[in-house]
Amino acid sequence: MNIRLKALVVRGFAVILTFLFQTALGLSQDNPLQRRISVQLREVTIQEALKVIAAKGAFLYSYNASTVNPNEKKSLRAEQKTVSYCLQQVLGDDIQLRSGGNHIIIIPNKNKRSELGNQKYVLEGTITDKLSGKAVKYASVYEAGQLKSALSDQTGRYRIELDREPEYVHLLISRKSYRDTVIVIKPKGDTPLNIRIRPATIDELQRIEPEIPSNLATNGLFQAVVSEEQVFHTENRIFFEERSIQVGFLPTLGSNRQFGGVIQNHFSLNVLGGYSMGLNGAEIAGLFNITRRDVSGFQLAGFMNITGGATKGIQFAGFMNNNIGRVDGAQLAGFYNLSLDTLRGIQTAGFFNLARGQVKGLQIAGFSNFSGKSLRGIQMSGFLNWSGKKASGVQVAGFTNITSGDFQGVQCAGFMNLSAGDMSGVQLSGAVNVVADSSQTLQIAALANFAHTLRGSQISGLLNIAGTVSGSQVGLINVSDTVSGFTFGLISLVRRGYHKLELSTGDVNPLMVRFRTGTYGLYNIVSAGLFQLNNAQFSSFGYGLGTELRARKKFFFGIDLELATVFQGQFLPNVFPDLWAKSNLYLGWRPVRGIQLFAGPCIHTYRIDENNLNGERPGIHRSDLFSEIRPDAQFFGWLGWQAGIRFF
Repeated sequence: MNIRLKALVVRGFAVILTFLFQTALGLSQDNPLQRRISVQLREVTIQEALKVIAAKGAFLYSYNASTVNPNEKKSLRAEQKTVSYCLQQVLGDDIQLRSGGNHIIIIPNKNKRSELGNQKYVLEGTITDKLSGKAVKYASVYEAGQLKSALSDQTGRYRIELDREPEYVHLLISRKSYRDTVIVIKPKGDTPLNIRIRPATIDELQRIEPEIPSNLATNGLFQAVVSEEQVFHTENRIFFEERSIQVGFLPTLGSNRQFGGVIQNHFSLNVLGGYSMGLNGAEIAGLFNITRRDVSGFQLAGFMNITGGATKGIQFAGFMNNNIGRVDGAQLAGFYNLSLDTLRGIQTAGFFNLARGQVKGLQIAGFSNFSGKSLRGIQMSGFLNWSGKKASGVQVAGFTNITSGDFQGVQCAGFMNLSAGDMSGVQLSGAVNVVADSSQTLQIAALANFAHTLRGSQISGLLNIAGTVSGSQVGLINVSDTVSGFTFGLISLVRRGYHKLELSTGDVNPLMVRFRTGTYGLYNIVSAGLFQLNNAQFSSFGYGLGTELRARKKFFFGIDLELATVFQGQFLPNVFPDLWAKSNLYLGWRPVRGIQLFAGPCIHTYRIDENNLNGERPGIHRSDLFSEIRPDAQFFGWLGWQAGIRFF
């Protein structure tokens, strides 16, 4: 690799990393430090500035009075800046900011007692209910200064081991169904620090929602790798924090320690797997990534990605991607992708894709795609596409496409397309197309098309069936109830269409029986009769097409085209039948309902095969119009007539 190419690779990699680290769109509004406010302060005291910022951000402070100089004057101009930015501008770099519940804890950067040594210090005590006096178990106790935490046990006792004895202890106590409690106190040697917390009111309880979605909490992998302590810290809402980089081995072994469920990362590297509150950047894991809330950016896992909120970005997994919220972006997995809400983007899997909500984008799977509510986009699979309620776009499957509601667009399948509601567009299949309701579409199938109401066309190699047809049917057999258009095929059966039984005679056929079925615009003719030429008797069996127009209420005229085979005596395998083509033009009159009389001229064309020229039956010598002798046959044509009666 030359130097220039190396430089381009390094530059490209740097651009990608910069993009991944800068995709942050802001932390959840649960963290008061990330709330955006606008303030304008000119030469006001720090105490007054803190009051204005707290009012704008709707939060509370906890800090020791000696941490700040309340009378120092400050100015600040901020438009839609974070609370964290505003406080840093006012207080400077000598403080640290921590959030807990709706509190912001202000901590000095340097603890004076740290200069005395690094002797370990144990902070312990009990957590009790302020009203009942009973012990509160599984309460989260968080020391904000040194980022240490503990859970109270069954008796309410807690124990935190600090790296050194602090000048002031900044404690946050959080428990589900209780109010958050924040205290700043000077430690008193080994004296236990007992804390009482007050239960939340009924109104406050009604506003509390589970921090861990039920679909995530019951997930087998989540239950196996996320510790009970992490779950309680999450449900207790101990604090919410945003960190640039996280490195870990497993959810409990990493730089976020037991706080993975309450920390949002910008970049996370997990050797085996990780657990976090959210992602705003990039996350890579050897096996799995579990994100409690939203993902915005890029996730890569060798086994699976599980997201309890929404995804906005790209997820890669060797096995599966599981999203409880909506997906705006792309999911790519070797086995399957799952989105329990809306998908807006791309799902690609080697086995199947499932979106229980709407799909607005593209689903590609080697086996199946499923959309629970509606589809607006493209589904492509090797076996099956299924869309609930309604769909618009394109469905392409090697076997079957199914829409349980209405569909607008194109369905292409190797075997069958099914739309349980209305269909508007095109259906193409190797076997069968079905529209259970109204179809304003073109149906093309190798075997059969079915539609309740058709406003379009059905084309099949065998069978078309529809109720009301406003369009056309083209197939070997066409069946319908009512047609305002035309049907073209060997047999067209229209229940409320054209049905006639006919008896007729003519210049060479003493008796013909015909059955006509279809529509007035185009009907089929099946015929059988007696044929007489040169004093020889023949039998004929034929098929034809015709159309009929009504001139007035009782008069009509029509045109028929027929082709028949003609036999003399019994059918012999080694004797080729003659062919008789006939073009009929007739005028008819209906004296009463159900009976029609007709008569008119016709043109006969007769063909005798070479095997019959000197064989079992005599030839024909009538040639009023033309005669032609070829090596394989003789042709004769003449003018004739026919007349008859029709019933029905």
